[in-house]
Amino acid sequence: MLCHNFLFFILLIIIFTACVTSECFQGQVIAQTTKYGTADTQCTFRSMKVLSGSSFKLPFPDCLECKCTKTSMTCCEFGFASGKVVPPTGCVAHNDACKLVFVKKTNSSELCKTTKRTDKSKNKPFTSRRS
Repeated sequence: MLCHNFLFFILLIIIFTACVTSECFQGQVIAQTTKYGTADTQCTFRSMKVLSGSSFKLPFPDCLECKCTKTSMTCCEFGFASGKVVPPTGCVAHNDACKLVFVKKTNSSELCKTTKRTDKSKNKPFTSRRS
């Protein structure tokens, strides 16, 4: 009986799991030495210079999180901007200022209950329609 309850619990978690994956891209890193011999590493993003060791987030509609290191500039889409979503069964995804909101297919004013999953590799995401 305990085994059946455990399996039922695992099945519920899988059913109500929402999976979100993001798309990432690399930016440009510029390393130079000042005339006084100081190593200066910067990243560029949309004509903006970013100091190495910095990170920032851009709000809706961009929904990007970027990190600049001495060796790379990485920006990843997050939330609805990631473009790949697996909503729970019977639910659809909607954009709410860079956050995903899952609502019932039959009633868009009713939120779906979701559980975050740590191992996203087992789900096969589909490309959502961005609104």
